[in-house]
Amino acid sequence: MRKTLSRILILLMLAFSVLPQLANAEPMWWNYLAEYDEGPGSTRIDLSFKNTAPLPDYRYVIITGISYPSSKTDRFPSEHELDILADIESKVIKALEKSNAAIHVGTFTHNKEQLYYFYTKDIKNTQKTLTTLYAVIAKDRKPYINFREDTAWQAYLDFLYPNKETIEFYKDQLDGLGYKP
Repeated sequence: MRKTLSRILILLMLAFSVLPQLANAEPMWWNYLAEYDEGPGSTRIDLSFKNTAPLPDYRYVIITGISYPSSKTDRFPSEHELDILADIESKVIKALEKSNAAIHVGTFTHNKEQLYYFYTKDIKNTQKTLTTLYAVIAKDRKPYINFREDTAWQAYLDFLYPNKETIEFYKDQLDGLGYKP
């Protein structure tokens, strides 16, 4: 009995030490545009992870997404295509959150491709989950599936998170959100 109570207390202490990291207050989704070598890109990022990243248990990054057609000079999707991409993105998020307990931290749209960024504890079923899903929801598109260990959360902190120039450019907008970098 005493051993069982000790184990329960240890588990509760562990759970409560991880909950604040996962809760991260409220998600703070924000979009910004930036210029890259091959043209403009749009990033949607949950800024709430900036002060807690990296989460030690979420050691793997999953970067996945699909191509899309575009006849626009900036290679961004059309309005109609945006609806399709939003539907695909929501299905990918749902599938990865369910199968991998993944945390969605951002989306990058650039050069006729939209990529979704997740962090997870385990990548065991990632390839199978995504390959099966894309075969059903995005048959006519080229999928991109990549996952690797990223204990420092470089994909989030060094790529998705805006650089100093971008933060300065969007300073008023970020201030309006109540975000302090």
